[in-house]
Amino acid sequence: MLRTPTLGAVALVLALGVGWWVMQGSTAPAANQVSGLPLGGCDPLPVPPPLPTVLTPSAPTVEAVVQALDAALTDAHKVFLRCFPDEDVRVARVHFGLGRWLRNTLHLFSDNPLTTSLRAAGVSHADQMSSVILRAYARSLHGQPLDIPGAVARARLSIEAPET
Repeated sequence: MLRTPTLGAVALVLALGVGWWVMQGSTAPAANQVSGLPLGGCDPLPVPPPLPTVLTPSAPTVEAVVQALDAALTDAHKVFLRCFPDEDVRVARVHFGLGRWLRNTLHLFSDNPLTTSLRAAGVSHADQMSSVILRAYARSLHGQPLDIPGAVARARLSIEAPET
């Protein structure tokens, strides 16, 4: 005769399974990381650190946002962003993390002085706006000029390009 499992046995098995699942996704640093900074370069990429709660640029321009980002982000953020050799890959990889944080923190979905200046530069969508900011900030991390017109052109191309 088969016995049906008791509610306690089912709960125990479920708790063990959830415990194992949580341990698999733990946030402990990888073996190649110390305080979020990779020891052996960027292969594999370091885990991106949590983002700050606020970002307050001094003016509604991309240049001011870049300065505010540089002040707000930690060295671990900067190392993470420098790990991407290709600008398009970087923007795609951080679109749902740092990009979403920029869109929400800077209210890129609404009308404000920053979005007005970005629309005047040629970008109309919040995704394009965050892409321009990310491209400009990454260039500043590499000691290059911001090249806002180039960032606008790349952002427009990536959104408007048909899929192949």
